[in-house]
Amino acid sequence: MALITSVLSMRNLFVLSLALNVSLILRTMYEREQSHHWLSLETQKGQAVQETRLALSPTSSSSAATTQVNTQDGGEKILNLARGDPTMFEKYWRQMGDKATVVIPGWQHISYFSDVTNICWFLEPKFAKEVERVHKAVGNAVTEGRHIVVGTGSSQLYLAALYALSAHDLTEPVSVVSEAPYYSVSSILLI
Repeated sequence: MALITSVLSMRNLFVLSLALNVSLILRTMYEREQSHHWLSLETQKGQAVQETRLALSPTSSSSAATTQVNTQDGGEKILNLARGDPTMFEKYWRQMGDKATVVIPGWQHISYFSDVTNICWFLEPKFAKEVERVHKAVGNAVTEGRHIVVGTGSSQLYLAALYALSAHDLTEPVSVVSEAPYYSVSSILLI
C-alpha cells in the first residue's frame, strides 16, 4: 500500500475513482436497459425500430463513449450525459404525479445564504441533517466530522470536490486538465 501511495497522489486516485464510478454507472444503466427495459422513452416515429443513444461527450473522436439501445416502443431519443440534464427521467416523475410534489413557502428561501457559518453557505441545514440521517441508517458512509459536498449540477459538484481535496494555503489556483470541449470556470471558484 505504501508503494501505491508513493506513486499516486490523492488527485490521481480521485480522477481514477471518478472514471471508475462513471463507467460503473453507464454499465449499470446499459444492463438495466437490456434486461428490464428500465429506461423506456417514448417518441412516436412510425413503425420503424429506432435507437436510443446514450452520449457521454459531444466529441468527434472515434473513442467517444456512446451506448446504443433499442427502445421498447421503437422511439428515438438522444440522451446527452455530458451536461447532467435529468430530463431523461421526466416520464417517471410525471407518472409519480402528486407523490413527488414539493411545496416551498416563498419566504423560506429568499436569501442565497442559508448558513453563513458553514463552508458550504448555500447548504440547507435541514437537508444536511437528512443526508447524515440517511447515510447513518444505510451505513454506507461516515458523516461525523465530514463536510457534505452539494451542487445543482456536475460542474458545481466537481468544483466542490476540487476545493475539498486541494490544500487551503495555495498561492495559485488548482491546475485542472480537461479534453476539449470544456467549460472554463473563473479561477476565483478554484481558490
